Amino acid sequence: MTIFNYEDVLRYIVSYKRGHDGVAPTIREIGRQFGISSTAHVHYILTCLEDAGRIRRVEGARGIMVQGGRWDMEQV
Repeated sequence: MTIFNYEDVLRYIVSYKRGHDGVAPTIREIGRQFGISSTAHVHYILTCLEDAGRIRRVEGARGIMVQGGRWDMEQV
């Protein structure tokens, strides 16, 4: 089992978007990265990040927008 916190997930999303021309990872890709088999658990983590104002979700499989500019890792 991988140990992580929600900021690790946010960092992964930022890193992924940087490496894929701004395209966000899917729920399954996030789960695979952190060893989470339940998509519901990934949804829960994303909801927590959204409630904290760190991301905003929009419709679509890759609909994750990072709040706060050009995904500056110093701000993450």
